[in-house]
Amino acid sequence: MALTGLVSLGHAAFFGIGGYATAWLYVTLSINPIWGAFTGSVFAMFLAFVVYWIAFRCGLKGIYFSGLTLVLAEGLRFLAINSPILGRSQGLEIVNLHLTNTVLYGVSLSLMIFLMIVTWVLLRSPLGYRLQAVRENEVAAEALGVSTFRVKLTATLLSAGFVAVGGSLHALLLRFVEPESDFGLSISLNLLLGTFLGGTGTVLGPPIGIAVLFGLRELIARLGELFSLGSSGIYALQQVLYGAVLMLVVYALPEGLVNRCRRFFEIRGFLQKGKNTENVNLSVTESRKIQVHKFDGELLKVVGVSRTFSGISALTRVSFNMKQGEILGLIGPNGAGKTTLFNTISGIFPAQEGMLIYKGNQMQGLPPNEVCKLGIARTFQIVQPFAGLTVFENALVGALSKYSDMASARVAALNALSQVGLLPKQNNSAGSLTLQDRKMLEFARALATQPELILLDEVMAGLNPIEQENIGDKILEINKSGVSFLLVEHAMRAVMRLSNRIVVLNNGEVIAEGTPDQITANENVISVYLGSGIKSGDSAD
Repeated sequence: MALTGLVSLGHAAFFGIGGYATAWLYVTLSINPIWGAFTGSVFAMFLAFVVYWIAFRCGLKGIYFSGLTLVLAEGLRFLAINSPILGRSQGLEIVNLHLTNTVLYGVSLSLMIFLMIVTWVLLRSPLGYRLQAVRENEVAAEALGVSTFRVKLTATLLSAGFVAVGGSLHALLLRFVEPESDFGLSISLNLLLGTFLGGTGTVLGPPIGIAVLFGLRELIARLGELFSLGSSGIYALQQVLYGAVLMLVVYALPEGLVNRCRRFFEIRGFLQKGKNTENVNLSVTESRKIQVHKFDGELLKVVGVSRTFSGISALTRVSFNMKQGEILGLIGPNGAGKTTLFNTISGIFPAQEGMLIYKGNQMQGLPPNEVCKLGIARTFQIVQPFAGLTVFENALVGALSKYSDMASARVAALNALSQVGLLPKQNNSAGSLTLQDRKMLEFARALATQPELILLDEVMAGLNPIEQENIGDKILEINKSGVSFLLVEHAMRAVMRLSNRIVVLNNGEVIAEGTPDQITANENVISVYLGSGIKSGDSAD
């Protein structure tokens, strides 16, 4: 679950289900522990599906999601304490088990190696890249065609199933189950703290973190025996240790041991800096340009769209049309409703009134990932790169919305980076880029989805005139292939140079529409936005 950025404080719920299912089936029905572990895993996944389906549909995130997981584990603990068939607070004892600890340790080690291989493969699969994108930024991931609901639900189901198997092995090793040791908060914290200590989002991190944590626990136990602290003293000392480790991770090792060691060896030249994802040189035959199918009629029609927030009108009956291959500028003073309109078109905020028609089909009410798959991509006013991923992986997430096979997606991602001049930096961390490069990366991510319409939200903001000129050249170059642009920008020189037509918003309403020359001559636009004396070659910044 850590791959998606979800923090579970109650993963003991699934751990305990695995242990109790295995123990109960063996004790009462003499069912083989292998089938008990399988049954526990299936039941844990079913419970996870029911609970998390509701949670994700209700939009639970952060502390609210973590609180839900904690309540789930505590609820199951109280259920076990008060259930006679589960042994109440005494639990269930597994007797006459014909499995030696050597065999069980071997199975546990084999399972851990298997899960590490599965994790390694998963991280390099389409699902793995989507999981990491959701972890970095859910809104940006949705805009690139990622269904965050499906991705998070898939991750939680897999996690619940595997943790339940771990609970089964734990029960078999101890030969008993009881509510506190199987559903208690300490189990969840051990799992969570071990993952953070080793490093989330890594293959080796969780097993190394758990090994270090339990090694320290055993060391404390030995010291407690040496100094005759007693069981209560040892337990108290272990809790103090866990608190100290937690503070250490939060303040000194937020990236975990594995990532810290990797960075240490990179600095000293023992490892190549950055993740070596793809070093592929595009040839003319490999290069996959955006293919735009000619559409007769209006590409996008915005008809009477309105949107309010807490009774305040952000958009009021906004209407305009776009033709295929057109660059349409959208300007207006701050607070005019430009970004709100972008959010409405891209599906982040549904339109409360009016219609959005794309290529003749109504699209209002669609979530952002479905809007992206229609052929509409967007950038954000405040750049939102997946900072923990490389430049190439950022573009790859976008390409995976169009291509299901990794080979085609890689080519599309590399081609998008080549179009904006970021191919030499494909292995750089996205978080290390300059502002201009981060804006170009967002542009590349949008291009990688193979769109027919791109919504550019102040892509030139914060850049100097030369940088603005370079981005403008890229827009014109890509526009020649048939890609349409809806452009929100405050740099008037760029808007007048790029736009075929311009729509002007003020207080959520369209106050003017026309060619650049018509807009600069419009007295109403001059009075509310451009100011007197502004010409088409000037800037209103």
